Amino acid sequence: MQIKTKMEQVKAKASNYKGRAAMAVSGGALMVSPAAATETNSSLADIGPIITDAAGLMPDIVTLIIAVAGVVISVAVITFVTGLFDNLLSMMRFRK
Repeated sequence: MQIKTKMEQVKAKASNYKGRAAMAVSGGALMVSPAAATETNSSLADIGPIITDAAGLMPDIVTLIIAVAGVVISVAVITFVTGLFDNLLSMMRFRK
């Protein structure tokens, strides 16, 4: 039975991660090359409707965020105040 030193254990783990990183990079490179080789449409006419629809959603998203923000701030204030009173009461020592 061979006992490995701490440094040998670290080196073994590092070499394992190096192999995984190499596999991830090579796998990503193999997937990117076919996507880069596809023909693209030089006109931007297909992108216009997508941008218009995304811009149309923005007011609805802003309204949702504003509605949720009030509730979140209220809960934060209530939690702070109750926590403050809880800590103050726990610090007090009542004598009989």
